Amino acid sequence: MHFIYLCDTKNHAIREINITKKEVLTVIGTGEKGFDREGNKDPEVQKLSSPWDIVAVNRDTLLIAMAGVHQIWALNLKTVRFSALFIDFLIEQML
Repeated sequence: MHFIYLCDTKNHAIREINITKKEVLTVIGTGEKGFDREGNKDPEVQKLSSPWDIVAVNRDTLLIAMAGVHQIWALNLKTVRFSALFIDFLIEQML
Protein backbone atom coordinates (compact mmCIF):
# COMPACT_ATOMS: atom_id res chain seq x y z
CA MET A 1 0.00 0.00 0.00
CA HIS A 2 1.06 3.56 -0.60
CA PHE A 3 0.49 6.32 1.91
CA ILE A 4 0.96 10.06 2.06
CA TYR A 5 1.21 11.71 5.46
CA LEU A 6 -0.14 15.23 5.80
CA CYS A 7 0.02 17.92 8.47
CA ASP A 8 -3.47 19.33 8.90
CA THR A 9 -2.34 22.53 10.57
CA LYS A 10 -5.74 24.19 10.92
CA ASN A 11 -7.30 21.08 12.50
CA HIS A 12 -4.23 20.17 14.61
CA ALA A 13 -3.90 16.61 13.29
CA ILE A 14 -1.73 14.27 11.24
CA ARG A 15 -3.60 12.57 8.39
CA GLU A 16 -2.76 9.42 6.48
CA ILE A 17 -3.92 9.32 2.87
CA ASN A 18 -4.21 5.77 1.53
CA ILE A 19 -3.78 6.17 -2.22
CA THR A 20 -4.84 2.60 -2.98
CA LYS A 21 -8.12 2.73 -1.03
CA LYS A 22 -8.67 6.47 -1.59
CA GLU A 23 -9.20 7.00 2.15
CA VAL A 24 -8.08 9.69 4.57
CA LEU A 25 -7.59 8.70 8.20
CA THR A 26 -6.59 10.71 11.25
CA VAL A 27 -3.41 9.18 12.66
CA ILE A 28 -3.20 11.43 15.68
CA GLY A 29 -4.82 14.64 16.93
CA THR A 30 -8.18 15.69 18.34
CA GLY A 31 -8.94 18.68 16.14
CA GLU A 32 -8.34 21.03 19.08
CA LYS A 33 -5.16 23.02 19.59
CA GLY A 34 -3.08 21.83 22.50
CA PHE A 35 -0.04 23.12 24.33
CA ASP A 36 1.51 19.78 25.35
CA ARG A 37 5.30 19.81 25.23
CA GLU A 38 5.90 16.12 25.98
CA GLY A 39 3.49 13.96 23.95
CA ASN A 40 3.22 10.19 24.55
CA LYS A 41 -0.58 10.15 24.90
CA ASP A 42 -3.09 7.91 23.14
CA PRO A 43 -3.74 9.11 19.57
CA GLU A 44 -7.41 9.87 20.30
CA VAL A 45 -6.56 12.29 23.12
CA GLN A 46 -3.20 13.72 22.00
CA LYS A 47 -3.72 17.40 21.22
CA LEU A 48 -1.29 18.88 18.71
CA SER A 49 -0.20 22.47 18.34
CA SER A 50 -0.29 23.52 14.69
CA PRO A 51 1.70 20.74 13.00
CA TRP A 52 3.40 22.59 10.16
CA ASP A 53 5.78 20.29 8.29
CA ILE A 54 6.55 16.60 8.14
CA VAL A 55 9.39 14.36 6.97
CA ALA A 56 9.77 10.57 7.00
CA VAL A 57 12.99 9.44 8.66
CA ASN A 58 12.27 5.79 7.88
CA ARG A 59 9.22 3.52 7.50
CA ASP A 60 8.41 3.78 11.18
CA THR A 61 9.24 7.37 12.14
CA LEU A 62 7.97 10.77 11.06
CA LEU A 63 9.39 14.07 12.29
CA ILE A 64 6.83 16.83 12.65
CA ALA A 65 7.49 20.54 13.17
CA MET A 66 5.00 21.86 15.74
CA ALA A 67 4.66 25.54 14.97
CA GLY A 68 2.55 26.29 18.05
CA VAL A 69 5.09 25.10 20.62
CA HIS A 70 8.21 25.58 18.46
CA GLN A 71 9.32 21.96 18.77
CA ILE A 72 10.13 19.02 16.55
CA TRP A 73 8.25 15.87 17.52
CA ALA A 74 8.95 12.29 16.47
CA LEU A 75 5.93 10.10 15.66
CA ASN A 76 6.45 6.35 15.90
CA LEU A 77 4.03 4.85 13.36
CA LYS A 78 4.16 1.39 14.98
CA THR A 79 3.05 2.59 18.40
CA VAL A 80 1.33 5.80 17.18
CA ARG A 81 3.06 7.72 19.96
CA PHE A 82 4.62 11.16 19.81
CA SER A 83 7.76 12.17 21.60
CA ALA A 84 9.01 15.71 22.00
CA LEU A 85 12.33 14.43 23.29
CA PHE A 86 13.92 14.77 19.86
CA ILE A 87 14.16 18.52 20.40
CA ASP A 88 16.12 17.93 23.63
CA PHE A 89 18.64 15.86 21.67
CA LEU A 90 19.05 18.65 19.09
CA ILE A 91 19.55 21.29 21.78
CA GLU A 92 22.19 19.13 23.52
CA GLN A 93 24.05 18.73 20.21
CA MET A 94 24.11 22.50 19.63
CA LEU A 95 25.48 23.36 23.10
